[in-house]
Amino acid sequence: MNAWKRRLERIWWEGPAALHFGDRVLARVLGFAAWFYALAVRARRRAYRAGLFSAERGAARVLCVGNITVGGSGKTPTAIEVARILRDAGIRVAYVSRGYGRRDRSAVAVVSDGVEMPAGGADHWGDEPVMAARMLSGVPVLVGARRSAVVAEAAARFGAEACVLDDGLQHLGLVKDLSILMVDGSRGFGNGRLLPAGPLRDRLETLTDVQAVCIAKDPEAGLPPAAEGLRGLPTFRVDYQPEGFRDVRTGRPMPLAHAFGTSAWLLAGVANPGPFRDLCVSLGLKILGGTIRGDHHRYTQDDLLELRQVAKEADWVVTTDKDAVKLESLALPPRPIYALSIRAVVEPAEAFRALILGAVR
Repeated sequence: MNAWKRRLERIWWEGPAALHFGDRVLARVLGFAAWFYALAVRARRRAYRAGLFSAERGAARVLCVGNITVGGSGKTPTAIEVARILRDAGIRVAYVSRGYGRRDRSAVAVVSDGVEMPAGGADHWGDEPVMAARMLSGVPVLVGARRSAVVAEAAARFGAEACVLDDGLQHLGLVKDLSILMVDGSRGFGNGRLLPAGPLRDRLETLTDVQAVCIAKDPEAGLPPAAEGLRGLPTFRVDYQPEGFRDVRTGRPMPLAHAFGTSAWLLAGVANPGPFRDLCVSLGLKILGGTIRGDHHRYTQDDLLELRQVAKEADWVVTTDKDAVKLESLALPPRPIYALSIRAVVEPAEAFRALILGAVR
């Protein structure tokens, strides 16, 4: 993580007391830029309200799991869980993503038909869609920037009755039947300011079309004070249940109990790696250090050469499922690299299931 990224992290998440003079000067400059960003956001929403642009009704029911902040809030594991609920209820469901960082430039692309994946890995399709495809047997996974077109393709090609939209609260061009806001309980909304002065992608007062809230990573923290307008909505807790380890090179599983008492080096290219580290510690791992990269980082052989040096004292390297799909195409070092597989557990479970199924019936 470079110096500029660290400064932004401090300004966005750590509060005024943690800022030195240079940070405070930068925060003022960013505040000026955020004013223009706010104008653009407001103008876009007003254009939709005035009828200059119109939201399209999808060819299938649309359930959106999104956030209002940049970086991780647990939306992808939760969106995967929503798709599982629909699939297990016998509803034909597809998983839809923009495919951030993908090299494939197709307007609409099929990452998986629910049975097998075409050629191309995370670099080609994006890390989150590939991860979702691996976890969602029987669920087609599609990507595209214009989500209404992707939903139409899912309905026409796979007979999808419902589509789970991973991210997209700010995608105003598509009518949603259910919108779930993800909140990172460990960080809330940061300093509560819009980009680039803060982590908010949209203004909190625009969240009038959200029907439910899920608090992840520190679910006991509750809603941040700035979310007063959301307090009447159904609110759910999201915990991450570790399911096991998987050898990134061979795919061979390893039980969680085998990790207890061993030393590990963490490898993570996610927006907020803290909860991942905490989960590893809770499993009895002795963490010697970590190689932390930015969200959606595209790994290279140079990264692995560096990893080989810094992790040489550790028994093994532990990474996330999201990172694992980006490592598979590389020549991996001989040191064992295992991905920790997790599943989002949403509570209260029955109320959440009723919310999801109620949106498609």
